Amino acid sequence: MKIKLTSIYVDDQEKALRFYTDVLGFV
Repeated sequence: MKIKLTSIYVDDQEKALRFYTDVLGFV
């Protein structure tokens, strides 16, 4: 997983959470 890259792309925790939940599939 490219967590470091995603961290750089998503600065907002809300967006990061939404991104991770969408990718990982956690609802």
